[in-house]
Amino acid sequence: MVQQPPDAAPGVRPTSGAHAQAVRLVCRRCGARLSAAVVETDADVLVPQVQAGQPTVPTGRFAREPGATGERHATGRRVLARDAEASSGGRLVLHPDDACHVRPLGNDHGCCGSDGLDGPNRACARCGAVVGTARTDCWTPLEVRFLPRAVLLV
Repeated sequence: MVQQPPDAAPGVRPTSGAHAQAVRLVCRRCGARLSAAVVETDADVLVPQVQAGQPTVPTGRFAREPGATGERHATGRRVLARDAEASSGGRLVLHPDDACHVRPLGNDHGCCGSDGLDGPNRACARCGAVVGTARTDCWTPLEVRFLPRAVLLV
């Protein structure tokens, strides 16, 4: 059972401070663990000024993406999402080192990592469900964005 601090509203998880709860992302289809224990942080960290090759979110943290109509890469140019899921927002953004038990999917391109331009490129290693998009190329911010319909927080 999750313990809430005495001043917390029922059902609201604090996003920072001493009472923040660590959670793990698991595959909605099969229950496989897809992340290390992470603590939610404010979405303020998801600003487009992140430099190429730098993580969007620190290790041990995740942020919920606000609604979006596209993404801005470190180069500042707007990249339209190629699939409706990627443009709907609400994805859970983690540092690539916190993702585990995921495997590359067919749409995995880039010069020295995954650029994420072709939509979801990561699947659950256990059941093969599409779970998100990794961006780990030299010219992109470093992150994994998990699809909210594909994962659960436990």
